This record gives sequence, C-alpha cells and structure tokens, in this order.
Amino acid sequence: MYTFPNKTRLEGGIKSSWVHSDNDVLFTNSSEGKSVVDTGKSNQFRYDENINAAYLNINTTVKKTSVQIGLRGEQTNARGLQLIGNNSFERHYFQFFPSVFIKQTVSKTQDISLSLSRRIDRPTYNQLNPFRAYIDATTYFSGNPSLFPQLSYNIELTHTFKQKFMTSISYSRTDQPIISVIQPAPEGNRQAVSTFQNLTRSDYYGLTLTIPVQPAKWWTMDNNVVAFYNQFIGDLAGTSLNQGLPAFTINNTNTFTLGRGWTADLAGNYQSRQLYGFLDIRPLGQLNVGLQKTMWARKGTLRLNMTDAFYTSPLHATSTYANYVEKFYQRQDTRIATASLTYRFGSETVPQSRRRSGGAEDEKRRAGGV
Repeated sequence: MYTFPNKTRLEGGIKSSWVHSDNDVLFTNSSEGKSVVDTGKSNQFRYDENINAAYLNINTTVKKTSVQIGLRGEQTNARGLQLIGNNSFERHYFQFFPSVFIKQTVSKTQDISLSLSRRIDRPTYNQLNPFRAYIDATTYFSGNPSLFPQLSYNIELTHTFKQKFMTSISYSRTDQPIISVIQPAPEGNRQAVSTFQNLTRSDYYGLTLTIPVQPAKWWTMDNNVVAFYNQFIGDLAGTSLNQGLPAFTINNTNTFTLGRGWTADLAGNYQSRQLYGFLDIRPLGQLNVGLQKTMWARKGTLRLNMTDAFYTSPLHATSTYANYVEKFYQRQDTRIATASLTYRFGSETVPQSRRRSGGAEDEKRRAGGV
C-alpha cells in the first residue's frame, strides 16, 4: 500500500490458489456371495483448478466525497474428469472485474452512496460433483460437472440517515445464473433428479429498507424489508422460461432488557411466494425465541432458546415443465430447543488472539457448498 501526499491510497496484491478434489464412490450389488460393481451408480470424479488473480485499488477523498476504484484480473484453469464413462472437460479463461464505490456526505445526518461492480460466482465443488445421493425411491441428488460460473453486473444506490436508517435500490443482471432444479432424470423410469443448471439470464430489481427503532428504553427493534422482482430467462428440459414475480421478505428482531440480569429475544421472518427459475415456492417463515440470565458477577450465563417455534419453515414448491410437474414438500430439523449454562474463568481484560484466515475464504466457502 502506498499513500500519496493528498491522502490518496493505492494498494494492490496477488493471489494464487490450487485445488485438487478426488471423489471416488463405489456401489456394488451382492448376490450369492459375489459382488458386482453397479456402474449406473458408481462414479469417480476428479477436479483440478488453478486461479491466479491480481488486484489494484485506489482510494481518495475530495471534500465531502470519497471514491474507491478497483480492478481485479483473474486467470482460471480448470479440468474435470469423470472416470466412469471417461467424460472430461477443460476451461481456460481470463477476465477483468472492475468496481466503483462513491460516497457523498450530504449533511451531518445523511449520506448517499453508489456502487457499481462486475462479479463472478463459481459453482461449489459439491455442485460440480456428479455423485448420486438418493433422497427417496424416485428422487436423487446429483451435481453437474458442466456448470459454468455465473457473471453479474450490479448497481446499488443507498441513502443513510443518522447512520442507521437505510434505503437502497439495486439492480443486478446475471449471465448464466446457477439455479437449483428438480427435473426428469435422463435415464427416465419415472425418476427425478435434484441438480443445478445454468440458465441464460436473470434480472433482479430490489428495494431494501433497514429500520431500527426503540419503542421503549427496555425494548430495541431491528426491521429489514426487501421488496424485489426477479426474472429468469432460459431453456431446460424442453421448456422455455421467461417469467418473474414480485415478492418480499421481512425480518424482525426484538431485544427486551427485563432487569436483574434478564434479557429476552424474539425474532421472526417471513418470505412471500416466490418464483425461482422453474420453482414456484409457497410462502414460509419462522419465529425464534430466547431468554438469557447473567449471574455470578456476570461470569455466568444461562441461555434458553427455541428456533422455528411453530414449525412454519418447511418448504412447499412445485416445479413445472412442458410435460412434467413435480410437487414436493421438504422439511428439516428446524424446530430446536437448547439450554446452556456457561461460566467464564480468569480475567476479562485479557485481549483475544487475532484470528488469521489465510486468504482462502472463497475456496473454503465453495468447499462447504455455501
């Protein structure tokens, strides 16, 4: 990093990553003491990836306006090999990703900011791995080694009042968006496969409101509302798609200070009906509650929590194609009650050690499938 006399800062860096993934899954059928490899389910998938990147950022402030301009260049080399069937692919490409961020201080209580960027989101390693995991007798999950990264162009305008009330409008165009789909399995026999596919394009228009309020001294509330329209364009399983639907999400978090070391939390969220590619998702939401008590000179803490108290977050969705309709109901263990008691030993003034991430956050995220 270099700082010029007028406080303009210039910084840059380089990064290289290498990833090797080898997934070997073997299914066998046993009959009369003999095991025979099931080639229809067995699979070994190897994936090698090398990304070389360099970036340059410049930051400057002129009176009440601050500007940050960045440019990142990335070279990607990837190779995948599916040993069963001997299917392979190679990809080599270089791309630039510019970004601009401008912030204008209007007054002591108001700021306006504008951001523009081009981004890349690569598929996770789980999304690329064609291994089959059977969900039920008629449905299985499988990754898609033919996935391409999705590229997006983003613009967002944000108004901030008193550093806490925020209003933003945004637009994002994504080329080859990666979506989750449930479609007829290629081998037929009335089976369905849950996988990932690239569509042609998606357009997102959003309005976000962040409204923190304090109805009373003992009650603080954070509210977040997102209204958006997401349109998807593409072709899949013999079906052309060009549709969208206005939708919204609401998140509300409340903290109550009850006195004598007692605090309570109440949080809820709601998601309206949404169209996500070929999926028509019904409304859902959940309510979370918590109670906390500090004791023993603030060294001890008792916590009681319950997530999804009324079990309202199971997913109902319908996937519709030209000659195929799949309705499904998916539920997970989201209603969970926990109780914990902790006690802190030693001095509270000892500083915490700094955590070092090692600069591989993106690779860890993709390995975790997030």
